[in-house]
Amino acid sequence: MGFTLDQLKVLAIIPHVTGAMSVIGSSYIIVDVLRDRSKWKKTYNRLLFAMSCFDCVTSGGFGFSTLPIPKGTPGVYNPRGTTATCTVQGFFIQMSIIGPMYNMMLALYYYLMVNRRMSEGAIAAKVEVYMHAFCWISAFTMGFILLGLKMYNTATLWCWQNDYPSNCEGSYGEPGPVPCERGKHAWLFRWVFYYGLLWVIIAITTLLMTLLYRGVRQQELKMRRYDTRLKTDSVDKAAKKKAMKENTAQSRRVLNQAMFFMGAFILTFLAGSINRLTQLVSGKSVYGLLVLHCVFAPWQGFLNALVYIRPKFLAWYKSRKGDTTDTDFRSSWWRIVSQRSLFSQRGSGFSERGSWFSRRGSGFSRRGSTQSQESNFLANPDGRRFSAGSQLNEETGEKRKQDDEENQGEHFSDDAIAQN
Repeated sequence: MGFTLDQLKVLAIIPHVTGAMSVIGSSYIIVDVLRDRSKWKKTYNRLLFAMSCFDCVTSGGFGFSTLPIPKGTPGVYNPRGTTATCTVQGFFIQMSIIGPMYNMMLALYYYLMVNRRMSEGAIAAKVEVYMHAFCWISAFTMGFILLGLKMYNTATLWCWQNDYPSNCEGSYGEPGPVPCERGKHAWLFRWVFYYGLLWVIIAITTLLMTLLYRGVRQQELKMRRYDTRLKTDSVDKAAKKKAMKENTAQSRRVLNQAMFFMGAFILTFLAGSINRLTQLVSGKSVYGLLVLHCVFAPWQGFLNALVYIRPKFLAWYKSRKGDTTDTDFRSSWWRIVSQRSLFSQRGSGFSERGSWFSRRGSGFSRRGSTQSQESNFLANPDGRRFSAGSQLNEETGEKRKQDDEENQGEHFSDDAIAQN
């Protein structure tokens, strides 16, 4: 490759850092889902949980970097492994294809919820098992096929699909000066079993996101048309108008969250795709692309964790506008990432009228959270749950309900905000 020793060191060290960050991010999602039973009952969270479990394994494979590469391999910094360790690492890295598959399943989940108006229970009963089966069966089948063909060999940055010795084939499979001992035609399998499949998944995910955007946009246009036709202030029409506004706002939040997940997904694999395509076309490696590949390829778990925390951070930031009692940012940030301190305590949480920890009538109560409801989340926008004695809000002017509404706040489900 012609790189200096310092350049090789950089390529070897970066995956140690980004791989560890990804494992930490995925572990946070896993723990956050497991510690709250209400979250485990949601298809959205189970999909994230499965994706994060696999990401811990694959990011760990990336994180070992050049260590599993057979000792004495030329052009590699600090190889200390054997053919067996290289094969194991290559298998785990190949399994990273399951991340894009689960991203596609998340996009499908959002599409079914918003566009098809399927309830959480319907998705869990009719669709979810096929989502997991597709990801698992596809990824493991390809992984074991490549294992049987001895495709996992030294691939510059780590062990993955490659021919061995490295000069036994050209970029398009032309015979080299020596015969291939392992991984013959690896250049083709890279694109059939990984990058080609990856970009098919990206295309399908993009289509689902486009349909999701159109669905949300249609709801917004429908709301505008209804708003212009509304000429009376009757209680029924005012209530219907408010419900439509909340549904539209909820759908917009779902769309934004889905787009962030897709952005993290594409950012993870874009640099690697360009790098491998450049290697295929030119037969050479570009150092800058190799660096970007080392940074982003192991990083999906970390980026997913940022997207996962995002709704909590936005809710915290919104509450801060009316609360100046706590100026310690570090303790505030810990409340964001800690379910037990901010989002899972019984009788505490966010109230639209009050501050963070209003114990009367507001909070993320586990008893009152969404595990008791299998209805479509669009039926109750923003995750709001109303008690039997309260309806709508003070704007309706119904005096007979003012006594019931007194000292009762709107209860927010942390699961509803987390998935929107």
